[in-house]
Amino acid sequence: MITALLAGTLATPEQEKIQLRGMFTDEAIAHQPEIMRKHEAIRSQFAAPPYSYARQAQGVMGFDATARLGEIRVPTMVITGTGDRLVPPGNSRAIAQRIPGATLKELPGGHLFFFEHPDLFNKAVIDFVKAHP
Repeated sequence: MITALLAGTLATPEQEKIQLRGMFTDEAIAHQPEIMRKHEAIRSQFAAPPYSYARQAQGVMGFDATARLGEIRVPTMVITGTGDRLVPPGNSRAIAQRIPGATLKELPGGHLFFFEHPDLFNKAVIDFVKAHP
């Protein structure tokens, strides 16, 4: 999956399928073609060069702030998609456990859960912000 994601916009058709599986649930891929079309349109309009994906991967793999999470003293919501294959929800659970008083919100969907379920995502964020004026 990482190799396919790193190919970015230069991906082969097979890699594009793998990229989609990294971003979305099988349910969304199979039954929400409008989301797939919208994702492709946005991706085409704002194409990122392949090196940017490599640099993002380097940053993710080379940065660890786990030891500092306990220092966070502001209201925090950690939000994840329950079907995220790229960054498993367990990672978000571990982050939320290390932040004092953090709220963990798990929504249906994959890595781009906010794309699959924008109304649920927006409600979660709005409710959180309203609860922490």
